[in-house]
Amino acid sequence: MILDPVSDYARINKEALREGFKKAGKPIDEGALALAIEVARDARFMHVFTAPEKLATTSSVAVILLDAEEKGALPKGEWDKYLERIKLELIYGLRSQMPALIKTAVKGFPKKPSTGRKEKLSPSEQKKACNLVSKYYRDGDSMRAAYEKVAAEMDCSPRTVQRIWQQRRSLRSTVRNQSPR
Repeated sequence: MILDPVSDYARINKEALREGFKKAGKPIDEGALALAIEVARDARFMHVFTAPEKLATTSSVAVILLDAEEKGALPKGEWDKYLERIKLELIYGLRSQMPALIKTAVKGFPKKPSTGRKEKLSPSEQKKACNLVSKYYRDGDSMRAAYEKVAAEMDCSPRTVQRIWQQRRSLRSTVRNQSPR
């Protein structure tokens, strides 16, 4: 049995992609993977992909063309109005809509793996962190050492503890407002 290095390499890459996206909580199906491979092999894709503004423009035009294809059965008068609206929106509307569309698209991408620490602490955990920082500082530790000790206890980063400490005045009012009376 002779192995085809090209097809084996492609199969291994597909499996790695599938597994990576799955681990990141964004599984991809076979159809999406097949489409991505087909698009990537198209020479025009590299021409568009190398310049982000070309990719954004191409994507916008594709959406407009798909929309126009759906509206193809409109009567002549409505079709002309539709084309006029597209012309106006294309000139001014895309600039304002594009950042939101890109932001939405980016949310679908997998996140970079984290250290496993909590990004945020609850208000009661924040209060506890401030109390511990204060205690360690009074016991003779430097602020940096206090942040590190508290971070280890609370399973977060020292920078998170430092931010909480710097915002402790606003934390007092938040915790007071949330406590039952």
